[in-house]
Amino acid sequence: MRNKKIAGLKGEEIARAYLEGKGYLVVASNFRTREAEIDLVALKKDLLVFIEVKALGSLEDSSLAEEKVNYWKQKKIILASQIFCQRHKNLVDKARQIRYDVIIVDLGKKEVVRHYEAAFYAED
Repeated sequence: MRNKKIAGLKGEEIARAYLEGKGYLVVASNFRTREAEIDLVALKKDLLVFIEVKALGSLEDSSLAEEKVNYWKQKKIILASQIFCQRHKNLVDKARQIRYDVIIVDLGKKEVVRHYEAAFYAED
């Protein structure tokens, strides 16, 4: 479990640097509610992005990484994002759009980053 936690932290660190290099401003990390956690929250112009980061170790099958953010995980992230928005109205006021992204960091292959923009949506 400890190795998984270390890999997760490393993955989030790499994802943060990746996002900052793409012009995003990371405004929160590891936002927790009782129901879920949001790994990173970032702003880019008028876009507020909630990001789920999945870090893969060298022995994990990277083809299954995207499947780890399943329907139930998405629902939890959306619920947590709604709570985040209630608590951080100043950030929501700056944003015209909200998006949910997934970033996969493959630690076993020279830290390859796959960024899925608009990976899922909140239902109205």
